[in-house]
Amino acid sequence: MIGNILRIETDGRIHLFRAFGARWRRQRHVINPTFSSAKLKLMSPLVNGCIEAMLNKISTMTTTQHKE
Repeated sequence: MIGNILRIETDGRIHLFRAFGARWRRQRHVINPTFSSAKLKLMSPLVNGCIEAMLNKISTMTTTQHKE
């Protein structure tokens, strides 16, 4: 579904968990800096904000459904 929305080619051979050898090393080399502990700590407020927004939306939806 997301692939259709974003028009992303989904090729199983390029998936990180299915890659082997040189392809796996290249993918890990590219993605590793994204998940350093410092970067994850910086993302924490963003993730918490998204969770808070989702919980508020769910709460609003359940309250609205109970009124109908």
